Amino acid sequence: KIVLVSSGGAIYENTTALPAGETDAVSPGSLYGLANLLTEKYAAQYYQQYDMRFTIARLSNVYGPRQWRSGFIPAVLTNMLKGEGPIIYGTGRQVRDFIYVDDLVEALILLSERGRNDVYNVASGQGVSLKKTFDLMQKLLGSKVRPVYQSATLSGIKKSVLDIKKIKKELGWSPKTDITTGLLKTIEWYRANV
Repeated sequence: KIVLVSSGGAIYENTTALPAGETDAVSPGSLYGLANLLTEKYAAQYYQQYDMRFTIARLSNVYGPRQWRSGFIPAVLTNMLKGEGPIIYGTGRQVRDFIYVDDLVEALILLSERGRNDVYNVASGQGVSLKKTFDLMQKLLGSKVRPVYQSATLSGIKKSVLDIKKIKKELGWSPKTDITTGLLKTIEWYRANV
């Protein structure tokens, strides 16, 4: 059995349903989203041809300690800890569904043990704007730096929130870490390591 990690945000990019559920229509607007969707299709095809069991986890925006600095939260934190204003591409009104890494790991373990030949969203189920996320980090850090807004070269996803009713109902999983607690843990790690 494999647990395939896929991108909920990129796969549901053009959906009109928010929060987006596993049965909502998918129409990726990027090569990244399309590659994730095709990989999901390959997993389903392997199951049909070779009886290889699988579970697909469509993730929202994961954050936490040790994350690559290309993600929004680590990029912003890194700049703020240096006393520099972080760059926010676009208006800051883009909405993301941030999930703390510990909650994700718990869900993936559960999916490896119990999920079977199906797709599950793994997310917080809550949307928050990039501007509000920055404001919260600024408050938690006690920072006075201001963000630098720059126009985005690509429009990107305006709103990404995933529906997690299915994994709650079928597997009894729900995230335990609210964004404030998760950011505090993340900030602690970045302060010690950046």
